[in-house]
Amino acid sequence: MTGGGAPTARVEHAMAPGVGSEVFLFGGQASAVNAWDLELPSSFYGDTWIFSVELQIWQRVECATGPGPRTGHSANTFGESVYMYGGSRDEQPAHDLWRFDLQHRTWQAIAGSPEPPSRTLHAAAASDNVLLVHGGTTDPVSLHYPDPRCFDVWQFDLTQQQWSAARASLVNATAAAFKCRFMHSLTGLGGVAYMFGGLALSRPEPDSVIHFEAEVLDDLWAYNIEAQTWTPVLDTGVRPGARFDHAAVMIGQTLWVLFGRLAYGQYAPDPAWQFDPATQAWTHIKLPASAETPLARGGLAIATSDDSNIVLFGGESRLSINVGLSFRDTWLFRPSAAQPWETANNSLFPPIRFSQSAVTLGPPDETMVVIFGGINVDSGFLNDIWSLSLTTVNGSALTWRQHVSRVRKNKRKREGRREEKEKGRGKKRRKKRKKEIRKKER
Repeated sequence: MTGGGAPTARVEHAMAPGVGSEVFLFGGQASAVNAWDLELPSSFYGDTWIFSVELQIWQRVECATGPGPRTGHSANTFGESVYMYGGSRDEQPAHDLWRFDLQHRTWQAIAGSPEPPSRTLHAAAASDNVLLVHGGTTDPVSLHYPDPRCFDVWQFDLTQQQWSAARASLVNATAAAFKCRFMHSLTGLGGVAYMFGGLALSRPEPDSVIHFEAEVLDDLWAYNIEAQTWTPVLDTGVRPGARFDHAAVMIGQTLWVLFGRLAYGQYAPDPAWQFDPATQAWTHIKLPASAETPLARGGLAIATSDDSNIVLFGGESRLSINVGLSFRDTWLFRPSAAQPWETANNSLFPPIRFSQSAVTLGPPDETMVVIFGGINVDSGFLNDIWSLSLTTVNGSALTWRQHVSRVRKNKRKREGRREEKEKGRGKKRRKKRKKEIRKKER
């Protein structure tokens, strides 16, 4: 492992919890500002980084072998390993699975037969020592759906280190009702994974000039891992409207769906929905018109604290990075409180951004959310890292902390010392040259 400053500004990278206060980061899309960099033959990164919140140090991991550059990949931590799957490389989806050993700092390719077909914009979830992969698209450019492969569910057994193609069958549903999708959510709870919303992939005519058609979905499905079955959740009463690119998280035994997009450039005005698997019912968290709530948005970062609260940061209100409104506000959502939304009113906030990555660390020592990267509409891609402690959110202010890696400072000191040595060597060479000239003149 070597030093080397901090990762270059980027988006669509993968982050995952490391050991203790460490954060794992891999890949992502390079900023146009850095397109001149000779180390970037393509627009994607393939570098591995570890950041220690405790030591305030970024360290770049140099490995003899490792995954290639990519964007839009998933990363999940199990024990002392990070499993990274899929993504897009040079506008081509990937299907490789890699394991990164957090203790020994090494990559291992997990190959075998069978293995999932290539895909990107898929959903991944972890439940009962199994990594699940579902949906996505094989064509990240036009987002057309060229074949039926992404209807499948793949399960990776973390104990056996083996992929298996689930022979998923439908229960109480027709094949027409189950639509392949991307930009949906898949959230694990015990031996069940819940899939909600997303975009149904289009099947354009062969001569069609339309590059994107998709149906926004509002259905909820339960996938039984052991039985390998999909069952539609026939909930009664009101349910969330169709949406995609939303946030979904489990708190206790309930599923929460936050925000999301109704269409490109349109965002869900109802920020919070709760689904209770025990009653098979949705609950919309309605608030008085006078209540303070976050504005509708997408591209946000969320994290959960150990006392069942949700922290929300940032986001944007348009699809385009050139047009729209971005946010830097921080909100605490307490589901059981009379006024569930509480905003942080502190002077220190991360700069406005969206499409950043976030990861939750801890406990036992401290639970915190760490964010890195993203896009600022004025300054472009970002490479700063911030943390927000969630251990004492009850009754105390939400305070962000910016981390400046000491490696960068040490690097500058080393460079300064090298410059001073070079100057000293230059003076010695000039003195020696003068002596040689004098000898010749004599």
